[in-house]
Amino acid sequence: MASAFKKYQKSMAKPHRERSQPEFRQKLGFLEKKQDYKARATNFKQKQAKLLQLRQKAEFKNPDEFYFGMCSAKTVEGEHVALKEGLTKDEIALIETKDLKWLEKRIVMENRKIERLRKSVHIFETSTPVNQHLIFQDEEGIELAEQFGTTEELINRTHNRLTKEQLKDLPQYSKKDYEQVRIERGKTQRELFDRMKRLEKLQNAKNELIRKESERQPKPEIKDAKLAKKYNFVQLRKK
Repeated sequence: MASAFKKYQKSMAKPHRERSQPEFRQKLGFLEKKQDYKARATNFKQKQAKLLQLRQKAEFKNPDEFYFGMCSAKTVEGEHVALKEGLTKDEIALIETKDLKWLEKRIVMENRKIERLRKSVHIFETSTPVNQHLIFQDEEGIELAEQFGTTEELINRTHNRLTKEQLKDLPQYSKKDYEQVRIERGKTQRELFDRMKRLEKLQNAKNELIRKESERQPKPEIKDAKLAKKYNFVQLRKK
């Protein structure tokens, strides 16, 4: 009975409404409440504490301190740059968990996917054109647009150069269609860049695995195979 009365009391209670910004102060924006001030104050105090920590670290820094990491790094325009970049965590995980055949298989698969994506988006790593189109002509002053049957705007395109007849039969597209094509092209380009980075990681892991295999010393041959196996037990201290 008591629970039913509480539910009825809540349903009949006046809803709590927060105070809004007065009309003559609308230009100042949202009216800040206590929870907003607490979040802003906490953020400000954290930044001040971090600045104080960095200031103290700079004041008490020892100019004569030495770390072995300084031997493989240098400072360029005030920035710390490593002379030889090591393997990333992903590359180390690939070396520790996968073998050489798996890496070679994945490299072949990534190369095929990258080539397929490059053909779909028509982009190249260099700004200079990759291919050349040589034209042998006897007379001078021949316009290329008339020779190829296209317009002046498309003459410099290295891909999808449509002719005038194809442009006449081209359907009309709206701005929404062009925006959707641009979005899909951006997705494809991002996927291509991600796959190129992954291919670089796979190749680095493969090279490191090959280097370790070459440096590994061969196992000594057993002269007498009839001898029993020898086990070395680690001596542990007993309580």
